[in-house]
Amino acid sequence: MDVQDQRFRIERSTAAPIPAQARHGAPRELFTFWLTTTTSLSAIVVGGLAIDLGLNFWQSVACIALGAASFVVLGAVSSLGPRFGLPTMGIGERVFGRDANRVNTFIAWLLTLGWGSVGLVIGAVSVQSIIGYYALGVSADAAKVAGLVVTAVLGFGASLFGNATFKSIESWLGYVFAVIVVAVCIALGVHGSFAHLSFGHDGSLADFAVAVVVMMSAGGLGWCYVGAEYSRYLPAGASRSAVGWLTTAGGAIPALLLPVLGVVLTISGHFSDPITDIPKVVTAWIGVPFLAFAVVSIAAANVPNLYSAGLNLLVLGVPVRRSVSIAIAFCISLAGALYALFVSNFVSTFETFLSLSVVWIVPWVAVLLASLLFRRNADDVNFAPGTRWRACAAVLAGMVVAFLCNNDAPLWTGPIARALGGGDISVYAGTFVALLTFTVLRVWRRQPTAAEPADVAV
Repeated sequence: MDVQDQRFRIERSTAAPIPAQARHGAPRELFTFWLTTTTSLSAIVVGGLAIDLGLNFWQSVACIALGAASFVVLGAVSSLGPRFGLPTMGIGERVFGRDANRVNTFIAWLLTLGWGSVGLVIGAVSVQSIIGYYALGVSADAAKVAGLVVTAVLGFGASLFGNATFKSIESWLGYVFAVIVVAVCIALGVHGSFAHLSFGHDGSLADFAVAVVVMMSAGGLGWCYVGAEYSRYLPAGASRSAVGWLTTAGGAIPALLLPVLGVVLTISGHFSDPITDIPKVVTAWIGVPFLAFAVVSIAAANVPNLYSAGLNLLVLGVPVRRSVSIAIAFCISLAGALYALFVSNFVSTFETFLSLSVVWIVPWVAVLLASLLFRRNADDVNFAPGTRWRACAAVLAGMVVAFLCNNDAPLWTGPIARALGGGDISVYAGTFVALLTFTVLRVWRRQPTAAEPADVAV
């Protein structure tokens, strides 16, 4: 193995393609990696959002299932990693051109920073709960700061060491998490915490549409712009279908089961906050491990955010080492977490973040995959130094329509969403318009001139 990617040594790779002699591993490692990454307390919190958005039990389960199904998109993006040896946004240069891709990369960088802040916030609250559980007499603000420090140190350290290190750790950590979650469910059932479960009142179709967007953006769509980072070290000959389906399965299983647990906890009427309430209900022998799981799982889920944010800064062309780029991402995410903890309302800010992020994600990933996934001999798709206008126009058209269909009340409700009674169809409309525009422009394409590179063929 090349020393740029050894366990417990700081990774030295950049945003450049991974050379053949440094490729290693097998697709199965992606299953445990994504299983661990998505087996996080934040997934339980996301499940509770469905109830907050007005859905009943079965409606919540249905929208969670659609969110889990969106990991197919992550699997498709991940399958591009062995092919190009590049991080996801580096691959985007082959579709949008180097200049235009900087805009996409900057947006992806901001989103990874946002998720980094979310992870730090939930980690801080988890540590605060541990301190409160033991009644140590520490103030709430001091406990939150301690939580930030613990989560930040764990996440920053693993992301700094890089790919081989956190894949090695997460190869077994996901199974430990799974055992703890199952034990918590059994303990809650024995304790009778689900005895008074109510299925709630039916939510409207508009409420359901909004919840689906939230679940998808918290699921596979929320990870798709970082997927290739964790498969690009695999040998170029690795099975692309195996990479895709193992990634999909690893991410989708926890993304289905854990949010459903969050729904059950919320709708039962005994839990307003799973972080703080579960340890109060179950016995100490499982409550304490659950809180430890909360902290470690959040840190583990935060590693890909910081790692990808660092790579995206390199794709943007910032002349720094990877370790410095991760440190920059960490500092900005920490500032965002402090704001969310001590200034804003975290839940409402989180919902807004999830809802608005799909406006860019959906058309971008649709055009990326349409350009690359079905190209037969795409292993040699050339970079374009400028801008590939057809791909960019398709993404822009999809973004405009997605924004008009987006419902993130009270901040924003698009006119199309208003006409639909508040229904949010931004995911579907953005995808359809982006693909339709891209297809029409491809059909009408003219032969490239010397000043305009050809678009990537489908």
